[in-house]
Amino acid sequence: MTAFKDSISSGAWAEIIACGWLMELGYHVFRNLSPKGPIDVVGVKFGNNMITKIHFFDVKLMSVERNSDNQRISIKGGFSLTPAQVSVGVRQIYITRDGVCAFSKAELRAKYGDKLELDKRRDKRVG
Repeated sequence: MTAFKDSISSGAWAEIIACGWLMELGYHVFRNLSPKGPIDVVGVKFGNNMITKIHFFDVKLMSVERNSDNQRISIKGGFSLTPAQVSVGVRQIYITRDGVCAFSKAELRAKYGDKLELDKRRDKRVG
């Protein structure tokens, strides 16, 4: 888990993690250097030496909490897109403090479910 002194530092960290993840997915990535604005990251896909798709992203840092029996998780944070963001087709990227990335909260929940299952299997092998 990563600790931050302020929301600007945590937001900048989340954007860098998002950029790395998008590059792993094959995007060329451009980041907004302004601390404010409707678009945090621009991702460009190429095919046959041509731009095939341009995506605008808003990066949201999320908090993930597990209940005491480690069975359920709750994902907190993130806000709805503004009307201006919706009008230009901005998509959200959700980042957790341990660096898990997803395009939707449902995808994030599924990734954490997989992590919980993997953790349980590891615990059984050790014990």
